[in-house]
Amino acid sequence: MPTPQVRFQQLTTSNLPYYLDELVQVYIIVYTDNPWNEWKKCFVCQKKWGIQEKQELVDINFQHCNTNVVDYWPDDEVRNDLQHEITEGSFCWIALLDDKIVGFCIGYSIDIKELADKLLQPSLKKLYNSATVAYLDEIAVVSEMRGQKIASALHNLYLKDAISKGLTITLARTKTLPPSVTYLWFKALGFSTIANYKDLDGRVVQAIELAKLIT
Repeated sequence: MPTPQVRFQQLTTSNLPYYLDELVQVYIIVYTDNPWNEWKKCFVCQKKWGIQEKQELVDINFQHCNTNVVDYWPDDEVRNDLQHEITEGSFCWIALLDDKIVGFCIGYSIDIKELADKLLQPSLKKLYNSATVAYLDEIAVVSEMRGQKIASALHNLYLKDAISKGLTITLARTKTLPPSVTYLWFKALGFSTIANYKDLDGRVVQAIELAKLIT
């Protein structure tokens, strides 16, 4: 079980303004570090660097392909995305330790055809008889709090929300080159790969029946 000091708060349009600034910063911090390493990128060739690779960028004066590298996750972009995704119909939770955000999950219900367009994966339109499904867009925990079952607790809250809305399928997009933590975790939970991308990250879409996951 998570450490007793951690509590969980559902995010809604009502309380999002209170948490938004901190959530944006935690989001950026999480994804700039391992295992995602999405701190800076080359706008020309899309090469990326994590915060752990800062010295490499210092050595090249933060330039690549004859141009300055840019933030992988610009503050305004993250803010706009969060405001768009977190609605009254979403399944979003944060983990709090001493009232500081240490983890989050962001999910929502979506028509499978709309999701196929969003993920640029038209093969999804042939699945699940045009059903509305639950999509887990993001789930993450700050590095110093990992290994305490916080992500599992967040995931279960998301699942219960989705089931309460009568949904039966959950999907997520992950990376396999190298296998991401979430890909391996979902695979161990019984998720199946239902779609593949031909990209350098080996991205895949994974899915499972919700009833098989509730603990």
